[in-house]
Amino acid sequence: MDYKLRKATLEDMDSIMNLNQQLFNYEYENFDQTIAWDWPPKNDSYFRKSIEAEDSLALVVVMGKKIVGYLIGSIGKGENYRSIKKIGELDNMFILPEARGKGIGSALCQEFLKWVKDKGVKRVKVVASAKNKQAIACYKRNGFFEYNCELECEL
Repeated sequence: MDYKLRKATLEDMDSIMNLNQQLFNYEYENFDQTIAWDWPPKNDSYFRKSIEAEDSLALVVVMGKKIVGYLIGSIGKGENYRSIKKIGELDNMFILPEARGKGIGSALCQEFLKWVKDKGVKRVKVVASAKNKQAIACYKRNGFFEYNCELECEL
């Protein structure tokens, strides 16, 4: 089945929040039990801003009449210890399991990268759980490379 990628509207917010909850559940169950799995329903202002703000982009993918995936990205200030003044960030992305393997993740990434480039930003980052090999592989296929390695210690 074909899909359509488009910019999200406020009417899509419930679907995006539902998909984001599925992302949080997946991350919690498979990779990171420190993640606040109950975060999405408490933060509708984040999703509203992602759809409406000039420095944010929310995209959805529709198959038939169902939203099967989304991406939220933004542009922010670079870290003060770097020469980069603005940096794009692919904040979160999720595609329903039954819609994977159709190039949707790459289509979302490429549309976001185009948007960031059109905004004059020259660098983009994404954070993924180190154990989420499938997500990391998708990001690498779309031009992302390992830059920092963040380590944690349990006490």
